[in-house]
Amino acid sequence: MVDRKEKNSKGGSGDKVPQHVWAEPCLLHEEHPEEHPNDLAGKLSVTWQLTDDDDGAALGATVRKYLESPWARAKKLVLDGKVTIDGVVSALPGFRVRAGQQLAVGAVPSPKTERISGPKIVHLDSQLVVIDKPAGMLSVPHREADRDTALDLAAKAIEQSLRSSAHRAPPLKVVHRLDKDTSGLMVFARTTAAQEALKEQLRQYKVERIYLLLAHGRVEPGTIESYLVKNRGDGLRGATHDTKLGQLAITHVKVLEHLDGVSLCTATLETGRTNQLRIHLSERGHPLLGDRVYLKPHVERGLVPIDAPRLMLHAATLGFMHPSSGRPFRFESKWPEELEAIVASRRLPKI
Repeated sequence: MVDRKEKNSKGGSGDKVPQHVWAEPCLLHEEHPEEHPNDLAGKLSVTWQLTDDDDGAALGATVRKYLESPWARAKKLVLDGKVTIDGVVSALPGFRVRAGQQLAVGAVPSPKTERISGPKIVHLDSQLVVIDKPAGMLSVPHREADRDTALDLAAKAIEQSLRSSAHRAPPLKVVHRLDKDTSGLMVFARTTAAQEALKEQLRQYKVERIYLLLAHGRVEPGTIESYLVKNRGDGLRGATHDTKLGQLAITHVKVLEHLDGVSLCTATLETGRTNQLRIHLSERGHPLLGDRVYLKPHVERGLVPIDAPRLMLHAATLGFMHPSSGRPFRFESKWPEELEAIVASRRLPKI
C-alpha cells in the first residue's frame, strides 16, 4: 500500500466543516414538467459552476436558465433568499453574476413534494434520477429474491409520478453502487445513452464523489493508493503487493476534526472499488465506526470499538456533467443524525 501525504491538507480541530454540508435545502428541478411532475423530497441542494456564457448575466435570468423554470418563479426564488452566489445570499434579481462563481439554489418549497418509503428522490429528469439512499438498503438486487432495493423503490416512485401521463417509465439503469450500510447520494440512468455517458465519466474519474466518515483513532490526511483483490488471505477484500492481481484503488482523505478517539473526515474517491473506503481506512489502522466486517480484525488485536448504531459512512456529495445538456450538476446531502450525534458527544473541549 502506498501512502502519499497531501501537501496542502491540514488536520485538527482548526478545520471547519463546509457550511454546505450542514445546509437543509430541497432541490427543485423540472426538465419536462409536463411529463415529470415535481416529486422531490429530502434536504438537499444543487450547485452549478457558472461558465463564460453566464458572465455578466442577471441573477434572475441565470436561475431561470439553470432551473429551466418560468421567469416569475426564478425571480421569486431570488427575492425569497433561496439563491446564493459563492455561499452568500443575493436577493437582487438584477445582480450581475461572473464566470467561475458558484450558483446554489436550496430550501425550495415544492407544492407537490411527496415522501416515498425508502430513498428520497432528489432530482428527476428525462435522462436520470438522483436519490438519497438510507443505510441498510441494498442499492441494487444481488439475487433474484432481493426486493425493495433503492433501484426498485426509485423506479416505483417515478411510476407514481407518471400516473397521469401517457408515458410509461422505462426500467432504471445502474451507473454505480453504494454498500448496503452506506447512506447518501447515488444516480440511476433512465436511458441507455445516459448510462453510457455517466459510466464513461466514472471511467475517466470525472464524477465527484465525496464521503463523510468517522474512523477510529487519529487519522492523518493523505492519499491512500493500493491494489485490491477479492481475497487478501483471510477471506476479505484487501490490498495485495502483486499489481498484476489487484485493481488500482485511490482514496484522498482530509481531516475535518480530531475528536475523542475518533476522526471526522472526508474521503474523495478517485477510483470506485468495492468497499474501497472501508478497506483503505482499516488497513491504515483506522477502521470506520460501525463496520461489522473490517473492524473485526482490529478488535481481535485489542482495539476497543466505539459504539455506533450503523456504519458511519455517508455519500455526501455527488457531481457530474449532465449527459444530455452537458451542464455541471452537483448535489449535496446533509449527514445523518446518528453521525452528527457521535460528533457532538465526542467533540473535545476547547482549551
